[in-house]
Amino acid sequence: MPREIDPRMPHSWEIMIVILAVVSLVIFLVEWALEHVPRWLGLFDIGISLIFLVDFLIRFGRSPHRWLFFKSSWIDLLGAIPIVEPFNTFRVVRFLRLVRLWRIGRLLRRNREVFFPETLGKLGQGTLLAWTGAALSFFWFEHGKNSNIKNLSDALWWSLTTLSTVGYGDISPVTSGGRLVGMATMVLGVGLLGALAATMATILLDVRDLGRKGLRSYKMQDHLLILNWSSRAAAALDDFFHDPRYVSMKAIVVAELERSPSEDPRVFFVRGNPGRRETLDRASASKAALAMVFPAVAGDSKSDLQTALTVLMLRKINPGARIAAELVSSENHDYLTEVGCDAVVDVSAFGSMLLVRCLQDLGTLEVVKDLLTNKGGSELYRIPVPNRFLGKSFREYAHHMLDENCSVIGLDREHFRELNPDGSMILVEGDHALVVAREPPR
Repeated sequence: MPREIDPRMPHSWEIMIVILAVVSLVIFLVEWALEHVPRWLGLFDIGISLIFLVDFLIRFGRSPHRWLFFKSSWIDLLGAIPIVEPFNTFRVVRFLRLVRLWRIGRLLRRNREVFFPETLGKLGQGTLLAWTGAALSFFWFEHGKNSNIKNLSDALWWSLTTLSTVGYGDISPVTSGGRLVGMATMVLGVGLLGALAATMATILLDVRDLGRKGLRSYKMQDHLLILNWSSRAAAALDDFFHDPRYVSMKAIVVAELERSPSEDPRVFFVRGNPGRRETLDRASASKAALAMVFPAVAGDSKSDLQTALTVLMLRKINPGARIAAELVSSENHDYLTEVGCDAVVDVSAFGSMLLVRCLQDLGTLEVVKDLLTNKGGSELYRIPVPNRFLGKSFREYAHHMLDENCSVIGLDREHFRELNPDGSMILVEGDHALVVAREPPR
């Protein structure tokens, strides 16, 4: 049916309808195989049928050509009638089982692109047709002549075991027609199931390859964004995962690369310009907790403008994210601050200061590296001052933290940050301590 006649529903609704169609197929087979169906299953089937009815009515109401829609889809309306208790007490309604089966096939065919590509859909339909066709044919030849075939469920069981070439041997044909059906089913089973398994394997590989090529979209929250990629970004990501607070956090790299730069299962990849909204949406940027922005071209001061635009877009999408950006030129520091960066790292200026300090006081390089890296030793942390220390002096709090194997080296207060502050300073609400410790203080 043309899509303009049968209007497209929201993606989540289409997925629900596909799942309910599969469940309905299971109920159909159970009802066909059992003499007495549990009442709860009947009530469940009624609920599914009501949803199918609502689906039909919504599509009918939204279709621009309602008469054409009704002509092509009236069987869907009949297929929405429940097939189990209490409706199957009516003899006429029992004939609607086949209508329901046809309805299920239409639903799965209509929505096959929701889960499966066209090739897999056709193979699945062919396998289902071969299974049910072989069962019906076997039942036709063997019923009344084969003591093991008492009802259609026996034929369906035989058909499934034969099609899958398992062949338990509990049921075997006794008529010439049954043997012919058996031979045809075995031949079909080898081809159909082999092709089906190969297609599914190919799909799984394609999905994985799409991820590696950065062509997928992701639904995540509270994750890390790495915007642009370089050797410095690789080192930063590696160090980030060495922090026990973030060891299990997932990360998404957004960059204009051909393939994913990382094999870490915690790291995903989205290919594209990180400054474009559609690219950030594919990386669930609106739900990210943290973001590190690196220059598009390492060492190029013009990249600071691109970084500013990227941060501006990210801040618009996600006002609450914590964003740190690498600066190339010190002259552009204010631009990154104004667009919403929580931290701007001037790598070149920091390197110059570190060079001077290491020359004047030998050995400080190793100390600074130990403080900044997450890969061992003691690290520098910023933690909130516990409420029980509010109103007390910095000296009292620092002495207490020494008993916890933590060294408090500074205080961070709004509009005020100082290392080695006066010990008599009174701690107030909102204060954060700068602490050196081997692991994150509790």
